[in-house]
Amino acid sequence: MDEIVELCVENNILLIEDTCESIGSKYKNKLLGTFGDLSTFSFYFGHHMSTIEGGMISTNNEELYHILLSIRSHGWDRDLPYEKQKTLRNKYGVDDFKSLYTFYYPGFNLRSTDLNAFLGISQLKKIDEITKVRETNFNFYKKI
Repeated sequence: MDEIVELCVENNILLIEDTCESIGSKYKNKLLGTFGDLSTFSFYFGHHMSTIEGGMISTNNEELYHILLSIRSHGWDRDLPYEKQKTLRNKYGVDDFKSLYTFYYPGFNLRSTDLNAFLGISQLKKIDEITKVRETNFNFYKKI
């Protein structure tokens, strides 16, 4: 991980961590999913926790955060802060009316349902226990 982070920093490469099977795992006592510019987590059935479908992306980069907000909502600017909306509209010459029909990024409709959210929130309460069981199983398989 040290070499990967160093390579990305030296070459100005965006580091995207795929942590779908790594919730709770650490490298040098630091949680995986905290090294990259953004990290993805899968909540598909059979992973550490499940919301039936879906996942999560985390980032500390405010610009990436705003792009991700837009992408998850068809590429519109509707979920963005007013200042970010204004910047995009000025950049592309879009008035308030046309902004309702303007897509700044290729996008999706990726907002979770209430059921998915309920399942995820319920499982977050016991994620440490889930992670310990998975680690115990891993160590057992490794031993035999």
